Amino acid sequence: MPGIRNRVYFIPKRDIVLFPKLPEIDENADAKKLSVYEGSFELAVNTKWKYIDVMTDKSPVNSEPQGDPPSVTALNTGTFFHSGTEEEATSFARLANNSDFVYLFQIRKGKYRVIGNEMYQTSTKVSQNLGDNATSEIGTSIVVTVTDECPPPFYTGEIVTEDEDDVTIRKTSQDICNDLENMGDFTPGDVTQVMSGKYNIGFLADNTPVWLLRKK
Repeated sequence: MPGIRNRVYFIPKRDIVLFPKLPEIDENADAKKLSVYEGSFELAVNTKWKYIDVMTDKSPVNSEPQGDPPSVTALNTGTFFHSGTEEEATSFARLANNSDFVYLFQIRKGKYRVIGNEMYQTSTKVSQNLGDNATSEIGTSIVVTVTDECPPPFYTGEIVTEDEDDVTIRKTSQDICNDLENMGDFTPGDVTQVMSGKYNIGFLADNTPVWLLRKK
C-alpha cells in the first residue's frame, strides 16, 4: 500500500541525547538490515516526540540520489500538508522554520521511517494559505529536506510521544507468550485471539507483524 499514515512526529535535534546507528557496510552485514536503525533515539529528560496530523493523500515522501560514486548520498524530502492554519500549525511554523528537526512518519504497513539524522542539518520550510474565497484550499504546507546515507531509514526503536507518558513497544505474539510463560501455557494463537480488535498491528523492517503496545 502506498503512502503514509496521518501523524508525523518531530523533535529538535538538541533534545536527542543519543542517535540510533545504521549498520556498518561490510562483508558480514545483513543486506536486508542496512537501512534499519539499530537502537533507539534517547531523549533528554522531560522531552518527548511532538506531532502534527497531516492529510495522507497530500503528503508524499521521496528520495533522490545526489553526488557521484563513491560519495553518493540521498536527498530525502517529505512534503506534508496539514489542513489547518490555527494556533497549532502556526506555532509549529515558528519553531520549525528556524530549527533542526528529526521527523518520524509511519507508512501504511505500520513501519516507521526517519527524515533527519545526526550528521546533516534538516531544512524545514513551512508556508500557509489562508484562502481568499469559498473554494480556496486552506492549510499549512511543510517541506522537509535533508541529506542522508540512504532513502529514509526504517526505525523499530522506542517512541516516547508528547501525548503519552508511556513508550511504544512492538512485540510478536510469540514474544508475548514468552513473557507469560510463568503464568500458563499460551500459544501465539491464544494471544492473537485476545489481542485482536483491542490493539493495533504494525510491522518490523522484515515484515514480521507485531502488536503495538504501551510500556507503563
